[in-house]
Amino acid sequence: MNPEILNRCLKLIEEVYDESMYGENDIYRIKDLIHSVDKNHWKSKQWLVDEFYKLYNHDNGSFYIGGGWYGLLSYLIRNAWPNESLNITSGDIDSRCEEFGWKLFHKSDINFVTEDMVSSDLTEYSAIISTSCEHIEPEILEKFIKSKRKDAWVVLQSNNFYELDSHINCFPNEKAFANWVKPFLDEKIYYSGTLNLGDFDRFMVIGK
Repeated sequence: MNPEILNRCLKLIEEVYDESMYGENDIYRIKDLIHSVDKNHWKSKQWLVDEFYKLYNHDNGSFYIGGGWYGLLSYLIRNAWPNESLNITSGDIDSRCEEFGWKLFHKSDINFVTEDMVSSDLTEYSAIISTSCEHIEPEILEKFIKSKRKDAWVVLQSNNFYELDSHINCFPNEKAFANWVKPFLDEKIYYSGTLNLGDFDRFMVIGK
């Protein structure tokens, strides 16, 4: 974990708390921000970066992250691909994600935008990525995958943590997740894996 990022997160938590005293913000954001940089999130995002780096073997292109939240994944991707010829866009429908993303990772050359993940023109990106699949309705996720250009990479994560009400698209295991994704790909799955995070497993599929 990067101490500078954690320090910025603490400052944002203080800001959110101060604003909530006057009814200007949602106090739940404090817990949200803490979770966005916790150990499991760092671990699962770094896992994605490490595995995708082995497959995407050049330094240019453009990545789109749908449901990018406050930007931790974008930050870790930028660390792996520091070359400015690779563009990174993190999109989320929640406008506070764009605001907080800029504040947390303003030195990382990341483009934060507020938009629905299927409203953007995804044909301009060499990879489309989402680690929020458990929060996304299947038909929306299907549209997201099908909206890419033919040669683009697809990198997705979901989990089997059914206990949360906001988890509307979980899978029982890695195989079930990969089998759901496979029909929407133009080529094949190049990687699938499982990461145990204690109370649940996170699954990842990388394909084209």
